[in-house]
Amino acid sequence: MSDLRNTILSSDDVPEETVTIPEWGNVTVVIKGMTGESRAHMMSRSVDPETGEMSFEALYPEVLIATLMDPETGEPIFGPADRAAINTKSGGVLERIAREGMRLSGLTKDEQVQLGKDSSEASDGSTSDSPST
Repeated sequence: MSDLRNTILSSDDVPEETVTIPEWGNVTVVIKGMTGESRAHMMSRSVDPETGEMSFEALYPEVLIATLMDPETGEPIFGPADRAAINTKSGGVLERIAREGMRLSGLTKDEQVQLGKDSSEASDGSTSDSPST
């Protein structure tokens, strides 16, 4: 089993896509899916500690911090100190980039919709394993 373990742990399974963002001066960035650890951290940092609900003010900055990479260095473009500055950018642009980052991180459309809802709330019962586009 050691060979199988090594094969799994050494596989490069985090998808990424290079995109151009025209609204930001046609900059090219890499949107990289989150690892399990970074996805869990992003989700926990996006929850309002007072209400336990998803903080939409925190969600998009956290997704961009976790997924936007410099195509030349592979390093994150933004860090935690950039949260407020990220929120000053176009909501439509932030949503488009964040949705792509969430899609590459394995969050389905239904999971994206459920972000911010209490898990005890009733839903229509439908599920989808298809990633959003």
